[in-house]
Order: sequence, then C-alpha cells, then structure tokens
Amino acid sequence: MLDANVTEMIRLVGSCNFLLFFGNIFFNKGADRLVQIWKENQNRIGNNLLIIAGRIREEYAEYTELVKEVIREAKIP
Repeated sequence: MLDANVTEMIRLVGSCNFLLFFGNIFFNKGADRLVQIWKENQNRIGNNLLIIAGRIREEYAEYTELVKEVIREAKIP
C-alpha cells in the first residue's frame, strides 16, 4: 500500500515519468548517488518523480542527509 504522501504527490505531478528504486537500501547500492544525480538533472530531464522504497539496512548518513536536503529544498512537509 502506498503512503498517503506518495499518493498525493503522484496526483499533483500528473503526467510524468516514474523512476523506481526498490529494495534494501545500503551503501553499496548507491541510493545516495541516485538521488544526487536525479537532483542535479531535474532541469534537464523535466517532469520525473523519483520513488525510493525499501528498508535502510544500516546507518547510511550520506543517503539520509541528502534526502533531508531534497525535502527541505522542495518544501515537502
């Protein structure tokens, strides 16, 4: 079941491409690099929604700090 916030974001975005990263989230999988590349290329790639779903398997400060930064910049509650 999708989180209510994700469902609302999908409704607001409307027609767009969805990028899905699904599975255990840990350093070797590079989710932090994925978020950084997505963030840096938003103006070029246009209307895309990055969805990362999974359990953070260990302390992954690079990922959690980057996600917090993206949320702050996007003004997501």
